[in-house]
Amino acid sequence: GNIVGTGEAATRATVVAVYLNASDAHPDREQVSEGLRHAAQLAEQVASDNGLQRVRVAADRFLFLAGTDREDAGANSAVAFAVAFRERLESEGEVALDLHIGLSSGAVATGLLDTGSLTFGAWGEPVRRALALASLARVDELLIDASTAHAGTGDRWRLVPAHDVVGLDDEPMDLFTLDLEDHGLPIPS
Repeated sequence: GNIVGTGEAATRATVVAVYLNASDAHPDREQVSEGLRHAAQLAEQVASDNGLQRVRVAADRFLFLAGTDREDAGANSAVAFAVAFRERLESEGEVALDLHIGLSSGAVATGLLDTGSLTFGAWGEPVRRALALASLARVDELLIDASTAHAGTGDRWRLVPAHDVVGLDDEPMDLFTLDLEDHGLPIPS
């Protein structure tokens, strides 16, 4: 579609990509549909609580922006969203859903796309990278790229290298995940 409004061009932000799927190999479609609907509502609430901006929400995948033009590019807010969403989904979800999350920071452009109806969109390398990381993340894993780790998450969250993720060139990627050793939750530094 045509881009009809781009605001201030590119801004620094952290992109959060979330993928969900049914944990059960043979799920009840109606229950999964209801679980995904509830997960989308939770994601919207937790995003609002953490100051994230919704880019798009589909049935099983979400995309949010954190901290546009803040010094830390919203890295801490993005991780806080991911942790809070995971906790709420585990405690309030009626259907077991597998959660995969990817975070990437950098220059992101936003605007309105005219594709028959106006749609808010975001594009740029961090968007592509966050989406790729979410697809590579294991169940309940939060994959964080180096740009996000260096943007400020190290001040609040204990990150550990994710050594087992390789890129298309078969080289290890410079990625991190949260230290989940104690109680299954991130440990504030």
